[in-house]
Amino acid sequence: MKKLYLDACIYYNLWKNEIIKKVIPAGLYAELLFEMIKNEDYTLVVSDFLIGLIEYNNTLFGNLLKETVSKYRQYNKLELVYFDESISKNANQLLQKYKHKYPKVDWEDLVNFLLAKQAGAVLVTRDEELRALANEEGATAVYPEDITKF
Repeated sequence: MKKLYLDACIYYNLWKNEIIKKVIPAGLYAELLFEMIKNEDYTLVVSDFLIGLIEYNNTLFGNLLKETVSKYRQYNKLELVYFDESISKNANQLLQKYKHKYPKVDWEDLVNFLLAKQAGAVLVTRDEELRALANEEGATAVYPEDITKF
């Protein structure tokens, strides 16, 4: 079973039904991704850190994420991972290492990357710099459309 850790942007794409650069149906790709996880041999990996981050940024979206987590738990398609001090320390180290090469990647991005990596999950994100950094660090990071069947 493949594990997928979805960056916060993928949830936002779904909930806002976003179109990016006027041509990329990001909301549709996110919807297809969630359906694929539900119906195929995939597990949705979610962290306590991601839940807290989304709740902090938007109460409505925090509630939507809790509903999503509950739904995928019922499908038996959910794995929870947890933030700890070692993740925080490693995120700080990576931030220092890559701050000039990938200046748009922030500490929260690195925490999500490290939690995905710790879980052995593919990181699904639209953040180009985060994808490049993750792949440079030996993890797999992709766009949603790289794994969905459209």
